[in-house]
Amino acid sequence: MSEYLLPIEVLMEQFRKLPGVGRKTAARYALSVLDMSNEACEAFATALLDAKTKIRRCSVCNNLTDMEICSVCADENRIGVICVVEDAKALMSIERIRDYRGRYHVLDGVLSPVKGIGPDRIGLDK
Repeated sequence: MSEYLLPIEVLMEQFRKLPGVGRKTAARYALSVLDMSNEACEAFATALLDAKTKIRRCSVCNNLTDMEICSVCADENRIGVICVVEDAKALMSIERIRDYRGRYHVLDGVLSPVKGIGPDRIGLDK
């Protein structure tokens, strides 16, 4: 017999798909969801779906955006130097410092011949 009811186990498995979330954290998250009001739970679900459906890649630099072109590419005050970063998270980290005024190219990961990840799988051709 399982330690948790089946719907809680299913919810826990979904949380465990997130990076860094183990069984105990997933259980805590799942049980926290049960403590939420129906309205709060619906808002949480809507936020997840909105993020998934409204966020896309910038057509210029491959950053995350909710428009055709991200705010960095739309900024006319940026200089022409391009910083190539692993992912949007790295771009956000650099932007938080507020010192770099250039542009970016966001890859979809890093090269890893051991894992079979070559230039064609990370958007290096762009």
